[in-house]
This record gives sequence, C-alpha cells and structure tokens, in this order.
Amino acid sequence: MYSEIYFENISHQLLFNKHIPHSVFYDAWKLRGDDPHLYLNSWESDIEKLPNITYWERCRINYFYPRSNYVRKSKEIKLLYHEYHFNPKIKREGRKIKQFDVSDDYVKVVCEVQKHMQQAVKQNNIAIECNPTSNFLIGTFRRYDKHPIISFYNLGLTSNPKDISECNQLFVSINTDDQGIFGTSLENEYALMAIALEKAKNDNGRSKYSPTMIYQWLDNIRRMGIEQSFDSI
Repeated sequence: MYSEIYFENISHQLLFNKHIPHSVFYDAWKLRGDDPHLYLNSWESDIEKLPNITYWERCRINYFYPRSNYVRKSKEIKLLYHEYHFNPKIKREGRKIKQFDVSDDYVKVVCEVQKHMQQAVKQNNIAIECNPTSNFLIGTFRRYDKHPIISFYNLGLTSNPKDISECNQLFVSINTDDQGIFGTSLENEYALMAIALEKAKNDNGRSKYSPTMIYQWLDNIRRMGIEQSFDSI
C-alpha cells in the first residue's frame, strides 16, 4: 500500500506540500520488522530511546535491520510507516480490487516457470521461509491446508511414492513474518498448520493426513528451521 500513499494526497502538512522520492518509501518499508504501535503517536520522538523493560518491549524493534540509525530518526520515514498502518484512507485504497484477465496459455507458462524456479532454488540450496498466516492474508489460497509449503516439501506428510518423487523437497521453515506485516507467534503458526491438516479431507470425505504423519512433517520443518536460524541454539 505504499504505492497508494505515494499517489494519494494525504492530508498531512509534511506529505501534502513536499515531494517524497521513492527512496524514502523504501526506507519506510525497512521498518516492517518494528511493532507498528511504536509509531502510532511517536514519530516525533526517538524510537530507540523508548522504555524497553519487559520482554515484549525489547522485541518491538528489529535491531538487526535496518542497522542505519537515520531510518528510525527521520520524521518523514516514520510518518510514512505510521500512515501505512493507521490511515483509514490508505487502507481503503489498498483494499480496492484491480481485476484483469489472463489467458489459459499464460497460466500454463507461469506454472512451468514456477517449477523451474523451484528446481533452481533447490540446486542453489536456498532456504524458503514460509509465514502461514501472513501468506494466507496476502496470498491467493483461502485455506491453511492449501499453503504452498505442502507442495514445496512433503516428506513425512505422505507415503505415496509418486507424490514424493514429484515434489522438489525444498529446504523450508515456518516463521511468523515481520511485526509490521502480521503479529503472531511461532507456536500459533505451527498449531494452525497442524489443525488445518488434521481437518483436511480427501475426495472421499476421509481424513487426508494422519496425525502421526502431520507431526512428523512439522518436526522435519522445525529441524530445518533451526538450521536456517541466524543464531546458534
């Protein structure tokens, strides 16, 4: 929705009378790892000097990115981040649907490109971080048991040799996404995937996955998540 902010005349003196370059919008995007409520009324103050006594207060700021101090000190950048999260006009613009038609041939080409991209990701040992709830909110699938992570990696979730051989078995993990995108917990994300898969049905109306296989699959992903971690455990 930063594009909506860019093209809309927001009724704030700072934005209304001043051209803001794309680089500033990009800097505002960098704050996506921070708790948005830090910027609810505090774009005038020094964010990094706010109290951080409790555990959650210490987690409100992503100190790893961005590392440049100027991003959190710029009133202009902080205001853009505020507008993105708390300006109802911007949210209304962001909810507007822009519809266009694509041909069947285009869909087939995209599917083939996706397959080749997965193969390239696998060959280059690139890890894929999946954020179920965030992906659900901004993605095209409407059920957690349809999350693409199942097509990325299915070892432990199925015993069908054909399904296993056709899957690229990518190096995946489940995570929570940045605070500025969606606030949740790692425990909640695993629980949502578990219950969604337990409720999934096949064409005959029977359970599609057994609980044992579901938890084996999730444990496999948990182990990969530990390997992907930047911090030693």
